[in-house]
Amino acid sequence: LLDALTTAPAQGPQTPPAARTQQRAAILYRLALAYLAADNPQQALDALERLRLMRDALAAGEISLPAAPAETVAQILINSLFLHGEALAGVDRHTEAATAYRAFLKQRPQLAGVVEERIASALLALDEPAQAAAALRRAAAAAITADEQVRLLERLAAVIEGMGRWREAAAVYDQILDAPDNIPGDTQTPIYRAGYLYRAGIAHAAAGGQQTAIDRWRAALTDNPASDAAYLSLIQLVNRDAPVDPLLRGRIYLFAKAWLPAVSAFEHYLAESPQAARAGEAWLGTARARIGLEQWPEARLALDRVLTGFPGCPCLGEAWLARARIAIAEGAPAEGRRIYRTFAREHPDDPLAPQALWLSALSSLTAETRPAAAPAEDVRTAVDPLDEAVADLLRLADAYPASPRAADGLAVAGIGAFEHGRYQLAANLFERLLSEYPDAQPDFATYWLGRARHARGEVTKARAHWRALAARAPESYYGILARLDAGAAQPGRNLIPRMAGIDTAAPALPGDDGSRAFAEAWLSGPHGFPHAQNTAAAADGDRPWELPRTVLNDPDLVKGELLLALGRRAEGLQLLEQIFWRSHNDPAVLYPLMLRFHKSGANRLSISAAHRLIELSPAERTAQAPLFIQRFAYPGHYARLVEKQAAEFQLAPQLLYGLIFQESRFEPAARSYAGARGLMQILPGTGWEIAQTLNYPNYTTELLDYPIVSIRFGAYYLRWARDYTGGNDIAALAGYNAGPRKAKYWLTRTDPDDALFIHNVPYHRTRRYLEAILICYAHYLRLYG
Repeated sequence: LLDALTTAPAQGPQTPPAARTQQRAAILYRLALAYLAADNPQQALDALERLRLMRDALAAGEISLPAAPAETVAQILINSLFLHGEALAGVDRHTEAATAYRAFLKQRPQLAGVVEERIASALLALDEPAQAAAALRRAAAAAITADEQVRLLERLAAVIEGMGRWREAAAVYDQILDAPDNIPGDTQTPIYRAGYLYRAGIAHAAAGGQQTAIDRWRAALTDNPASDAAYLSLIQLVNRDAPVDPLLRGRIYLFAKAWLPAVSAFEHYLAESPQAARAGEAWLGTARARIGLEQWPEARLALDRVLTGFPGCPCLGEAWLARARIAIAEGAPAEGRRIYRTFAREHPDDPLAPQALWLSALSSLTAETRPAAAPAEDVRTAVDPLDEAVADLLRLADAYPASPRAADGLAVAGIGAFEHGRYQLAANLFERLLSEYPDAQPDFATYWLGRARHARGEVTKARAHWRALAARAPESYYGILARLDAGAAQPGRNLIPRMAGIDTAAPALPGDDGSRAFAEAWLSGPHGFPHAQNTAAAADGDRPWELPRTVLNDPDLVKGELLLALGRRAEGLQLLEQIFWRSHNDPAVLYPLMLRFHKSGANRLSISAAHRLIELSPAERTAQAPLFIQRFAYPGHYARLVEKQAAEFQLAPQLLYGLIFQESRFEPAARSYAGARGLMQILPGTGWEIAQTLNYPNYTTELLDYPIVSIRFGAYYLRWARDYTGGNDIAALAGYNAGPRKAKYWLTRTDPDDALFIHNVPYHRTRRYLEAILICYAHYLRLYG
């Protein structure tokens, strides 16, 4: 692009046209951003040097620009100061980097929270911890969010600790802990709060405040006994001979899987208080520790002490369940089920009685029908595990109709009967589920009732169920299955190929040409939000369906978009998301925000605004909203890349769109808790394997943030997973999420029934993932052909 902008000599002074100067500045800036993202700071410096020369030429009057381009170029040149600091830090020129950051901060003081931290990093690299600490204090004071302030204060405390200034570090931790309760953030989450209490205790102890340290550690024990911080705090207290309730100590050791110390703590309590009100809890804790050590006889004895000696203990139900689990762990599942049922029969009022029946049923469903070597006379008297499970689940529904497990039990029993070919029993169970729990799982029950009817040869009844479901909930997962199967000879099979082969086009709104003008007319009309402009954000002079001036001038919007321009995407999106949540009930703001986020490249937030706008609108479903808004809800970003890779790897482009939507909401820098990156959420290890296969000799993990790499790698991996699972698209998607080996194994149990495969995926997250992708796929087929 720069080569194409070569300026020919002009008559008189060699002044490039304003448009070319503006374009050159924008290209150089983007080039510097790209080099920084690719971890090439020296090449970024080269591009930024050319921008510096342009800035000097403008200052000297060697280049002149009309007002509008001059303002745009000035913004680019100011922002380039920050990139200059980033590039200089990348080549270890930290003194110059700090100078560049300070020059930028003079022009953009509203970003002090971000820039002061960069200055602190440069000062730390120069071994100037005191100055770095001062910069971090300024950064924390100007943090863009409450969580960001906590993070900066935590970093400040670490720097101060490194200087041995423990009293100051303790004060910083106490500042974190003293955050107001009305400010959401990590300090109000028990697991994080316990961590800060532990570290505050360490700092106070190092500063000589032993009693204050003990107080902090004791608070960590009760804030979150299950946390690592509670265990570490307990160690500090024990090492100092500080008294700790032995029951609490035992619980913390259990959470930490420190089995022997847990046994010791509970035995210490029982030695001192053998008949105390909480002695039953101590015996139960002892049993759990023994179970952890796989000392089954000792665990049984401890549980028997609870059951016989402390029948009034609130922990009685837990002891019964633990006793059953021991039996199953020792290879006696039938005995475990007997214990579950005995407990439910003898203690029907215990809160855990429904859970016992539920667990007994699940144990039956995972049991063999009968041992292969069972004698023939035993077969005549053996009870079918399915019948056992159904009996438990019907008893659960009969005795505990208000239990959340009651409806779940009927659903599980129905699927179990269907899988075992007991189609009439399955139909009866699904009908009961619909009759007694109409609001629990109506779409699920209706679809599988149709499947049971169809399997019995009652095709007309089955199709009637499916047509009613498809009409009632056409955009739901089961509504999509119902529409597919309403005319199918073999329902549940080949879902994705059949989805691509049917007419998915929903009738558009009358006169809807997909234009913005139609969408805004609809929004203002009787079917939209005719009174939406009466919004708290509106002011005199605001134009309908444009962003109100109060939002345009919101500091979070200004700073958020500036941070995006600086390549500080995570911080920028945090601020823009705050704008979204403040406006998420205001359609007059949501609509222009949807457009603004899209223009800024905040794809995930643009999608969220579009979905929320449709949700607030009178439209009963997505397809009843204007096409213009629907295409923001399900956008076709990166179309050229998606279609090219879909063609190369023989995939439907709409399926790739659905996959990207589900994986990242089209956020190119998305990160998962497991470390997956980019639009298609490729794990680093998987990325390296794919790079070798596709011959990327200069591959680095950072390349996964580039759409051109992520989409290609994701398309390749999905195609590889499809081949690995024998050409099954659903299993390939499951493998993309949970691992191809797992998906191939799951397929052996249900092939070729895709609907049953999805239902039986043992991971709830993967199951919902597959359902969501099919919903997205249906929308993309409808919107993009």
